[in-house]
Amino acid sequence: MAFSILEFYCSGMLLQPYKTMELGTFLVMKNWKKTAYEVVVVRSWWMWVVIVFCYLFYSHGIRKKNEQQADLQARLIGLESMQLLALQEREDLLLQINSQSDPDWIELTLKKGLGVVPEGQVKVYFKKEE
Repeated sequence: MAFSILEFYCSGMLLQPYKTMELGTFLVMKNWKKTAYEVVVVRSWWMWVVIVFCYLFYSHGIRKKNEQQADLQARLIGLESMQLLALQEREDLLLQINSQSDPDWIELTLKKGLGVVPEGQVKVYFKKEE
């Protein structure tokens, strides 16, 4: 078994040399856990900082989007109810316009709107006491 010193290069950065053993065609590296920790954590700390900042910005954006979606959903429900009321009022007004030539409708409108009572009937008025 022969020991040799190899230099590993990772994206242009020279890593510390490590002793390896040659066993046939395979190279077995000693302390691979230490090397992996050094490469992934120690030398790439800035990458983890960038990932954390990206996650923070992403989660903030998602939260804002969900708030806007809830606000727009509430506005949509309000507008749909207003639309329903407007359609009902429109139908009511169309019925009133189409019924202007009907004598019964005219009498009902006079009773309801003006408080007029036909001849032979007595008008009863209830006064609210405050």
